[in-house]
Amino acid sequence: MYKNVYKYDEMKRKEHMAVRENVGWYLWTHQLVEVKGDDAAAFLDLLFTKPIGTLKTGRERYTTMLDEKGEIIDDVVVFRLEEHRFWVSTLFATYMLQWMSANKGDYKVSFENITAGIHMY
Repeated sequence: MYKNVYKYDEMKRKEHMAVRENVGWYLWTHQLVEVKGDDAAAFLDLLFTKPIGTLKTGRERYTTMLDEKGEIIDDVVVFRLEEHRFWVSTLFATYMLQWMSANKGDYKVSFENITAGIHMY
């Protein structure tokens, strides 16, 4: 479901390698996923390699998301807006939302892509 885009999308892989081997400019717009609810911090701790529950309100943390093999599938910045409300800045909101939905379990949490409503994007 949540695939490494450089392995599975040949066009993006070619662009990525052209920048690494020559010179280039990435023009990717980050997207925002809002995560909120009583279990939001615990749920985000499940997703990312760095602890999110210890993040103070008004602060952010750069972290990574790994697949089952331990490979990095996304790097994100998580912002804690309120005790139970977070923003996750990602390039792959669609995939992240699919993963969140598939792994929500009994966590008291909701999430949505709020990119279109944020004017900084």
